Amino acid sequence: MTIHNRIEGIFRLTRPMHCASPDESLAKSDDGNVTPTMQMRIVTPNGVQTIPYFPGNDLRGRLRRKAAAQVLDAISVAKKIRLELYVGMNSGAISASPDSAALTVEEVLRARDNVYMGLFGGGARLLRSRYSVADLVPVIEDTIAMGTVPSRFGDLADGGFKASFATDEGLKAMRGYQLVQVTQVLRVDDTLRVLRPDELEKYIGDSSAVANYQTAMLAGTATRKADKAKAKAGEIKKGDISGKVGIGNILAYQSIVAGTPMYFSLDFTDDVTDEHVGLMLLALQALVREQGLGGWVRAGLGKFTADLSLVRHGESMAIFTDKAASQDATFTPAIIEQFIEPATRAIAKLTADEMFEFFKERAGAESEVA
Repeated sequence: MTIHNRIEGIFRLTRPMHCASPDESLAKSDDGNVTPTMQMRIVTPNGVQTIPYFPGNDLRGRLRRKAAAQVLDAISVAKKIRLELYVGMNSGAISASPDSAALTVEEVLRARDNVYMGLFGGGARLLRSRYSVADLVPVIEDTIAMGTVPSRFGDLADGGFKASFATDEGLKAMRGYQLVQVTQVLRVDDTLRVLRPDELEKYIGDSSAVANYQTAMLAGTATRKADKAKAKAGEIKKGDISGKVGIGNILAYQSIVAGTPMYFSLDFTDDVTDEHVGLMLLALQALVREQGLGGWVRAGLGKFTADLSLVRHGESMAIFTDKAASQDATFTPAIIEQFIEPATRAIAKLTADEMFEFFKERAGAESEVA
């Protein structure tokens, strides 16, 4: 990797962002009804801190799929493709087990010149990719102090800023935990609560069905509540608690607060071509236009603006025409001419057969020939 070929900048959240974490200790809840968002522990001059983030591995998968769509749109024009190729291009491989056949110099060189495989790698014999993408981390005093975020992104004089809050003494730096909020979600059973009796009378043919439904739901809830009490007292095992029958529910999830600036960093290897960079830019544009990072997108979460720059052989250029690019993200003319047009031409030359060769196993075929 090299600092001379990279994409970096800021994703500024315009809505909260949630990415579910399996670490239940982050939820700070005993009932298990709060889904935590991803957080990491970092060592800073202010001691060990916990900060929320969005995983780079998640970004990597999304970018692969966006790039795959660009290629699949082109190669499927002549005829439909095989399911295996679709799976391979979106997931990186068709099988969970790598092909035992040796990776040849010929395939490495062929992949290098392929606009998609040369960038994202993968395939049956695990070709290497030519980029890495880091976790999205908040721009705060602690991440700048530890060197994760370049200081210029927190410098007001350079147009950046770091998360802070106002006090009587002026602005104070925010800690990572202060960027995490909890949202409660209430799911109501309209029928059980008889919220609109006129509708029940209008739409339901069997008037006794509502009473029977209420009786069953209430009985199931009472049984489950009693089982929980028995489990707490040690009279029964947790696995023996009756299942939930009612659709009503109260749950909560953590998210990173809206307005948080998140540092984005993607690094290329020295030998990437302009076509490779162009395909990555197309994937990145599709990601920004989609406006849906993480979970609870259905509730409007995961929206952001992108202010990104490409550094290519030491020369820096803005990627989008707007410093707050979102669903209408548009490339600058310089980006289109130098990267997007070459990438588009390279994609147009690809064929389904050519792409499938990278995902097809050779081990069995070689043994048959032998």
